[in-house]
Amino acid sequence: TAGVCGVVNLCGNGMVDAGEQCDDNNRTDGDGCESNCQFICQGSVAVMRGAFRATRDANTGHCYLGFTQGTPWATARTNCTSYGGYLAVVSSSAENTIARNATNVNVQAWIGLHDLDTEANGNPAGFQDVLGGPGTSTYNSFGGGEPSNSTPDEDCVAYFESPFRPPGTTWNDAVCSLSYHYVCEFNN
Repeated sequence: TAGVCGVVNLCGNGMVDAGEQCDDNNRTDGDGCESNCQFICQGSVAVMRGAFRATRDANTGHCYLGFTQGTPWATARTNCTSYGGYLAVVSSSAENTIARNATNVNVQAWIGLHDLDTEANGNPAGFQDVLGGPGTSTYNSFGGGEPSNSTPDEDCVAYFESPFRPPGTTWNDAVCSLSYHYVCEFNN
């Protein structure tokens, strides 16, 4: 401009330019790609770009990535591990909301709770988590009448889709071989 060269800030133009990890065509914080065009979660750029949305818990620093590829629970668990995280282990109401916000609330999404090793028999407190922690014995968000164990192979936990069980943060015990979206958690 007027014969003087300067640095043009291209963040927010919708194209990933030099020095940017992402550019979602805005300068809004809290949507996964932050106002400085860096991902909200620090990790593999390829993994971040493959996610539907990223959310971060300001209290713990944990990040949650929602993935829209429909996969069985075991595949979702393996994918999260291969990305450097784990299938989300939800242990509070606040974390439940943050993790769910990483996904499309209009679809079911796997989280890291199951009763594959020891059948819970419909007991909401009887599900284990993928990290070997307390599972659902301290917190659960099963929807009314759930877990139902309506078939012997309803051993994995997923969010209900929003239209079915509003507001979309309630859980269901489901058949693990069904293909749902999923949420990965990262301790970064």
